[in-house]
Amino acid sequence: MRSKALCKALVSCALFLGAVHAVCAEEPGKFSLLTPAPGKLPQAGLNDDVRIRIDGDTAIEPAKIQLRLDGSLLGVEPRVMPDRRELIFHLSRLDSNRATWSRLLGKPFGHDRIYAVPIAVEVDGKPLAFKNDTPLGTDEAPQPKIDLITYDQGRMWLGIMTSLAAVIIIVIACMRTPMMRDNAVAQLPVDQRPYSLGRFQMALWFCLILTSFLFIFVVTWDLNSITTETFVLMGISGATALASVAIDQSKDGPPGRVQKNLHAMGIHTRSDAEKLYESKDERSSDDAGTVIEGANIPAHSASGQGSNRSPTVKQLWDEYEAQVRDFKATGFLKDLVEDANGPTIHRWQILIWTVILGAIYLAGVYTNLETPTFGANLLALMGISGGVYLGFKIPEKQTTSG
Repeated sequence: MRSKALCKALVSCALFLGAVHAVCAEEPGKFSLLTPAPGKLPQAGLNDDVRIRIDGDTAIEPAKIQLRLDGSLLGVEPRVMPDRRELIFHLSRLDSNRATWSRLLGKPFGHDRIYAVPIAVEVDGKPLAFKNDTPLGTDEAPQPKIDLITYDQGRMWLGIMTSLAAVIIIVIACMRTPMMRDNAVAQLPVDQRPYSLGRFQMALWFCLILTSFLFIFVVTWDLNSITTETFVLMGISGATALASVAIDQSKDGPPGRVQKNLHAMGIHTRSDAEKLYESKDERSSDDAGTVIEGANIPAHSASGQGSNRSPTVKQLWDEYEAQVRDFKATGFLKDLVEDANGPTIHRWQILIWTVILGAIYLAGVYTNLETPTFGANLLALMGISGGVYLGFKIPEKQTTSG
């Protein structure tokens, strides 16, 4: 009996020692943060590398080792150099860590360009202690921190200049081409055509999204900064502009009658009208001959001249001016918010909300260095304002469209 009891005691002792050994073997080791400058914190920014060395017997399995930056998991799998037990973490911006990078890099001019950020290492969810034994190795940092470089000055200025260049190009194109102007009377020179509210909204969002994407890409090298909500914004603005043009085209109103009269006068295209504009000297003389072959003034002339199948340049000019007078641009803001009866609430509404949401969009880009995520309420607000604008536009009495 005594021998059996002794055997049981020995077995229990062996089991206990085995458990203690297993626990000790599984106890996490320590990590060192490697630095190229002895005694100083390593510097790293987005898309740079952070080097870690793990001491002890901790198994190095990359899939189970994670880096925390300022308390947040990065979700980046390290590269391993097994002969030196070193890990290289590439500070990448992923969908899973965008919130972390937005917090660390956002508002770039609101904090120091370089500031200390704590780091930590976990193995299979268990944190490793930082090795702070003295003396430190020549390649070991004194603290578990890195000097985070929030932005590169050269790339920041390049991003700003690239965005400004894109804005200037788009603005000049909108001013000198028909891309943001109404086409109700195609014979009008481009600079005299009124601006279209629907096309302005579409052009504004295109400009904001393009310049934001270029800025973020140059600064962070991130090609995936455009959010799903951004595509929805583009779709809403594009649909509003398209529906606006369709409504204008479906109206059988003054623009159609003016087009018909101008065709009868021999002014079929913008180049025909430009020929008339160029004949300044001839317009001052009642005896000047016509410059457009087949020109005539219709019976119900807008200038009150009556029917004239052989008009002089001056007479043709006077009739042309009378026909297109109500279809010329009256000023950028007036073109956007007024119809034939003056300012309208539905035009002001969509314009104001577009500007407000555009400002929120830009603020989000600066705050997070990525295109913002609009909530469902803001997207619904933009869609409703566009729908109200189109609904009121159907019965709108206009001498200009847009």
